[in-house]
Amino acid sequence: MDSKGRQERKASPSNNPSSQRSSGYEGNAPGIDQIEFTPFDPASHGFRPNRGVHTMLANAMSWGPLLAIIQADYISCFDEINHELLIGKLTCTIDDKRILSLILDFLSTDIRDQEGKSYKNTEKGIPQGSPLSPILMNIYLHAVDKEFRSRYARYADDFIIGIRENCPQRTTLSEYIENLKILIESKVKLAITHHIIEKGKGPCPTLGFLLSLDQNGRLLIRAPMKKIKKRMHRWALKEKGELMKRSKTTIFYRMNMRVNSYLAFYACTVNYEELLRSFINQWFCANKKRNKGSVAESEDRPSEEGRTQKKVIIPTDRALNKKELIDIAIAYRKAWKERVNAALCLNHYTKSQKKSS
Repeated sequence: MDSKGRQERKASPSNNPSSQRSSGYEGNAPGIDQIEFTPFDPASHGFRPNRGVHTMLANAMSWGPLLAIIQADYISCFDEINHELLIGKLTCTIDDKRILSLILDFLSTDIRDQEGKSYKNTEKGIPQGSPLSPILMNIYLHAVDKEFRSRYARYADDFIIGIRENCPQRTTLSEYIENLKILIESKVKLAITHHIIEKGKGPCPTLGFLLSLDQNGRLLIRAPMKKIKKRMHRWALKEKGELMKRSKTTIFYRMNMRVNSYLAFYACTVNYEELLRSFINQWFCANKKRNKGSVAESEDRPSEEGRTQKKVIIPTDRALNKKELIDIAIAYRKAWKERVNAALCLNHYTKSQKKSS
C-alpha cells in the first residue's frame, strides 16, 4: 500500500465509531456469525477462520514461474464502500431480516472525531473498529474475487495477481491493468493503486513483507531487515524507562514475546536465518551466562489438521537462549512448509476437477 493510502486510512474519521450512540451490534454479535458461512471465494484470506497473510502467500507460492505480479490495493476501501451496492449483496446473502436491520442500523451510525465533529454518511463508508466491518468488506469484494479463476489472492483490501508468460486474452500488461480497473469500477465502484513486480527487479512492500521475482519467475518473500531492526531498537528505547521500574520477569516476558512474534510472522521468508542470527547476536548476547544450561520446555498438542506437533513454551522468568530460539524458528518454519505443500495439493486437485468437468 502506498503512503498516500496509509495516510488517508489513518486520518479517516470512520476509524472511530461514535461511543455516544450504540446500534446494538455488540450485544447481538453471536447472531452475525452466520455471515461467515456464506460462500466466500477461496482466494479471500483476510479476516476468515484458519486463514491469513501466510495462507495467502502460500497460495501465491503454488502458482509456479511467473512473468510478473500485480500488487494492488483498494484506495480507502472502508470509507468508499457504497451502501446501496452493499445492501443489495446482503439481501442475497442473509435471510434473517433482524440481522439485516441490525446491519443497516450499524451503517447509519453517527461517526465523530476527537473534536466531536460528525461525519455521518448515509451513502458510503463502513465504521471501522467492529468485528462486523471486515466481514461486510469481504461480502462487498466477493463480486471481484469470483471473477478470477486462478493466480489471484486477496487479504482485506490488498490483493495480488500472478501473470504468466502470456497475459489473459492476449493483451499487454498495461492493457490488462486498465481492464482490471474498469472491471473493479463496474463491480464495486472502487479505485485501486498498483505496483508491478517484474522478474529480477527490486522488491515491493506488501503486507509487511518484501515480494520479488527471481530470474526464473519464482516468488521470493523477504523480511524487511532494516525496518525490523529499527522497530526493535525504537521499541527498546520506548520501553526502557517503563520496564526498568518493573521486575526482571516482566522484562524477559515482554522481550521474549516480541521476538517470538517476529519469528512467527516472518517464518515464510527466504532471509529467515538472517533474522534469527540478528536476534541471537544483538538481543541475547548479554544473557548468555544467565541462560547457560537452560532448556526449553515443550508439550504435545493437536494441530488444526488433527496432527500432533511440538509447541515450544516461552519462558517468562528469563531471556530465551540460543537453543530455544533455534527450536522456535524450526517449528515455525516447518509449519510454513506444511502450508505451502497443502496449497500445492489444493491447486493440483482443483485443476484435476476442472479437467474432469
